[in-house]
Amino acid sequence: MYKTGIIFFTLFTLSIANTRDAETRIGSPYILPESCSKCSDDIEDILHYCTYASPECIGALVYAKRDCIQCICEVVTDGLNDDISSQLCPICPQLPICSPE
Repeated sequence: MYKTGIIFFTLFTLSIANTRDAETRIGSPYILPESCSKCSDDIEDILHYCTYASPECIGALVYAKRDCIQCICEVVTDGLNDDISSQLCPICPQLPICSPE
């Protein structure tokens, strides 16, 4: 479980890095939601502190979970149909599709 979390956040970091590289090369093809503003710093902390299980690593993972979950939910559901997005409500309750009408 621990390694899966590290791999997930590493892949997310790489996708953000690729987005930033693409923005500098060809204008601004990808616009991340405002909820993603703290994620890159948190993920950088994970990569820095999580070479082994330490208090700093656990703290970095806790902050990333707190700061990045909404970002991940918004990015993942951006192009999905509402019926598929609504299946993510247990994980992403802040999505507009998940709020009671």
